[in-house]
Amino acid sequence: MPARGWYEWNKKELVRSDSGRQVKQPYYICAPNAEAIAFAGLWSIWTGQDGTQVLSCALLSKAAAPGIVHIHDRMPVVIKPEHFDAWLDPNTPGPTVQEIIADSRNDFDNYSVSTRVNNTRNDFPELLVHLKA
Repeated sequence: MPARGWYEWNKKELVRSDSGRQVKQPYYICAPNAEAIAFAGLWSIWTGQDGTQVLSCALLSKAAAPGIVHIHDRMPVVIKPEHFDAWLDPNTPGPTVQEIIADSRNDFDNYSVSTRVNNTRNDFPELLVHLKA
């Protein structure tokens, strides 16, 4: 699953939202010098009870990398570019898949962002702006 990064909320760092409510501080997490990253995902097509075909997917997660564990204890598995082909190949053996997951990216930048990211009505580039301490 391609992405530029992801948001995570630090439950140990409480701030006031624009409405004045006390909320967890959101952070934007991304890989340095990477235009995009790839989350490890699994997908399946199955037939629902009504007979329609359903495409579903799941994002894999793991213990957080050392540089972001202070924000949250879990993170997505982020595949390294050199492993893309093997990850996408359905014939890749299970042990190799496990090695790819174990060798996933752990080099991330992070910074605090506006509490407005936690609202689906807000969808604009300024949500990625680094908040100054």
